[in-house]
Amino acid sequence: MFSEVFCWLVFVFLRLVAAVQICSHKDDYEPLIHGLRKNYNLKDWCFRRVTPSCKFTDHVMMTALVRALEVPLKVERLYGGCAQDIYTGSGVPRVSVTLLYTGNHYDIIYPHAPSAESSSRQASQREHPAD
Repeated sequence: MFSEVFCWLVFVFLRLVAAVQICSHKDDYEPLIHGLRKNYNLKDWCFRRVTPSCKFTDHVMMTALVRALEVPLKVERLYGGCAQDIYTGSGVPRVSVTLLYTGNHYDIIYPHAPSAESSSRQASQREHPAD
């Protein structure tokens, strides 16, 4: 129960970070969001599309989040298309988080863990380096 609530709070926090980033950098994000008008502004869009936990995220929200957190991110597309790096550039470390975009939503791609035999061999080599 605690872990479920904690995860939910983390996602709520991340959504708020993205919304703050979008609203505080209005000139960068407004041109990317279709359907904004006088009676439906950027703040309304963030309140209705970014902050609710039941909404899928999109490229604009992912870009805002990684820029706010300064985390390099790579997006791989499941059904073709080029891989897309979000928030990379000079002075930014190599990509450490990769997401898979399925055409509907994003999933985290975890690195393949080494086998137990390989892990124990690596640990042994660290403990007893070759002379």
